[in-house]
Amino acid sequence: MKVLLIDPPGSVIGLNSGIGYLCGTLVKEGVQVKVLDFNNSRTDIEPRLKNEMSKAYGMVGLSLKTNTVVAGIEIAKMCKLFSPRVSVVAGGPGVSVVGASFLAENPVFDYLMIGEAEKTNA
Repeated sequence: MKVLLIDPPGSVIGLNSGIGYLCGTLVKEGVQVKVLDFNNSRTDIEPRLKNEMSKAYGMVGLSLKTNTVVAGIEIAKMCKLFSPRVSVVAGGPGVSVVGASFLAENPVFDYLMIGEAEKTNA
């Protein structure tokens, strides 16, 4: 399976260590992973995402912090627009704090990862 991990733009520039840990775990398990870092490279988000979504990913994961949730929801909607059958997963501290109600309030996401995604057994 091919997985796309996305770091949405937020108020703090820097590397997303959560995506780094998850990426390392997935690669170790033989999963093809690509990371789109919209937090540190904020230009041309829609065309870059559209181009990437044409590459038949089985799953897209968005790392949401409290300051990236709104942008992340918009990016998730674009993912579904460009690739309607892709599974879109929300994870990160912005989701873990809210819990399962986040999924009910944001039906664009198919799954929710609470806690450390690389330790999930589902």
